[in-house]
Amino acid sequence: MAELLPSVRIAIFDEAHQLNETGVQFLGNNLTTGQLLDFSRDMLAAGLQLARGLVDWQEVVGKAERAARELRLCAGKQYPGTKLRWTEAAPEGLNITVWTQALEGVHASCLQACAALDMVSEIAPDFVRLHERATELAQRAESFCHACEPGCVRWVDVGTQLRLVESPLDISKAVKSKVLGSSGEAAKSWIFTSATLGDDDKLTWFTQPCGLEEAEVLRVGSPFDYERQAAVYVPPNFPKPGDPSHTAKVAESAAAWTRQLGRAHHGADHHAAGFACDW
Repeated sequence: MAELLPSVRIAIFDEAHQLNETGVQFLGNNLTTGQLLDFSRDMLAAGLQLARGLVDWQEVVGKAERAARELRLCAGKQYPGTKLRWTEAAPEGLNITVWTQALEGVHASCLQACAALDMVSEIAPDFVRLHERATELAQRAESFCHACEPGCVRWVDVGTQLRLVESPLDISKAVKSKVLGSSGEAAKSWIFTSATLGDDDKLTWFTQPCGLEEAEVLRVGSPFDYERQAAVYVPPNFPKPGDPSHTAKVAESAAAWTRQLGRAHHGADHHAAGFACDW
């Protein structure tokens, strides 16, 4: 973030209402069983091709793959998309001992991979990159073995793979240190714009979590006469988006509303008439 567009003096962020959510994702820490399995496959392919016989690659990779699968099995059968709260030593509903052992197993397997790759790192650049990945995975696994960092929250996404996530509650510290910390000749102007920043004059719901409490705020009124030119219609008994009939009903309704708008504005001094759907 500190190196963003280093040659310019002014940076403009449009759709700025997404800044906090995007920043939280970017600044968070995550570890997935998919990452572990992908790494294992890449390590096995490189090891057998470039350093066969120097390391027992089947054993090293097998341990990493088993550790990843055992971690996934800890969550058991869950509905895809389930999010498990993680406020204690283990996510809600999971056995603490089994979970802790599985996480430690992942960490140990990554350390073993680091040691194996270190032995052959001078043979090919592939092993250097794999060693970096193994080190990163080991660090992530170790961090999840410890308590959650202050000011952060943890949870687990459950699907075909398991995704461990730790994210800051807001990005204010990062924004203040990485973005607003510049001074002197290199100082930049940061402009955040959006059409959906709320009706609070000071936009505090946006500025506070983003660390922009001291920013100059300007609210510009809309040039559109919504009271005269717009209306909101909520169709009764409309099928939900997951309902098989939803798409057909949307198309049917769009056609009907278009004809209605055309009749309502027929002969009037309007350039166009339209509608919007936000399901």
